[in-house]
Amino acid sequence: MPGIQGDRLKTQICQPGETPWPAAKAVSPGSNFDRAGPLTEAVLFGHVALRSQLRDDLALMKLLWDAPSLKFSNSEEANKYLRREYRPGWTL
Repeated sequence: MPGIQGDRLKTQICQPGETPWPAAKAVSPGSNFDRAGPLTEAVLFGHVALRSQLRDDLALMKLLWDAPSLKFSNSEEANKYLRREYRPGWTL
């Protein structure tokens, strides 16, 4: 099919009267969790690093990330900022 290269769409410019939909239908939609998971972890690291309550401590120590358990292995104080405690009546 024109416009398809491997499992990705080639960039193409549509002429008047043409539509890219036939080519787009050949690629299945979805999210790549292999990329999204590590990206989310990186955002959480930045969130923890910017906490004013931890700045003095983090300047003196290196946080060690335990990816399988999704927490820092050497700082319970930093782990408090990875998850939140929901108010009564609000749960996931």
